[in-house]
Amino acid sequence: MSGTSLPNADLIRQIADWKDPSQYAPDIVSRIRAAGYAESYEKFRERFSPTDLLNERDIAQLWRWEFLRRLPQYQREWNDPDYQEGLSNRYGLPFYRPDPYILCPENLKFLDSGRLNEKYIFHYYVDAREPVIEQLRGLAKRIKEFRRIAAVESDQLPARKQYSLYLRVLDAELSGASKADIGRTLKKSCGNPSKVGADLCRQAKRAQLLITRFIP
Repeated sequence: MSGTSLPNADLIRQIADWKDPSQYAPDIVSRIRAAGYAESYEKFRERFSPTDLLNERDIAQLWRWEFLRRLPQYQREWNDPDYQEGLSNRYGLPFYRPDPYILCPENLKFLDSGRLNEKYIFHYYVDAREPVIEQLRGLAKRIKEFRRIAAVESDQLPARKQYSLYLRVLDAELSGASKADIGRTLKKSCGNPSKVGADLCRQAKRAQLLITRFIP
């Protein structure tokens, strides 16, 4: 929220055990069912697909939620009643604040779900009670930052095959793991664990920014 401090940092936690690879199966639908969310997944699917198979757009929504619920700011604001007003729209969710600790919310749907491959759309929260000019300057700065990050290396979103790895990295950071520990655990043969861990964290945060399209 512009002009105020962030909610309590103690209100965030890792979503899964990042050292357990079985919690990060690359097939997100299988992972949802295996985690005991089969019923909520079926309700999610019924709203979007008349068959047993979800289309690419709906699968992308589930992945987007995986990255969004790991945003420290989303977790903090979801846990703090003072920050819940406008939370859903601020993150592209219409009138609904999904619990970040639920793998497959039944009513999950992003406002711009029809444009999930458009990486230059992002969400930025403006507080009508705060000075307008200052917030517009902040918005201009964020747009430049977003363009810079989005334009790096490729015009495409990060490769889907890397998503599970990036989620593990984000959970590792939320758990307080060091860069060296991340590098040693996720890249067994790396020569410099701290550098490898730092690179993985940078890549995971870039993926999170592009997939969620939110700049805190």
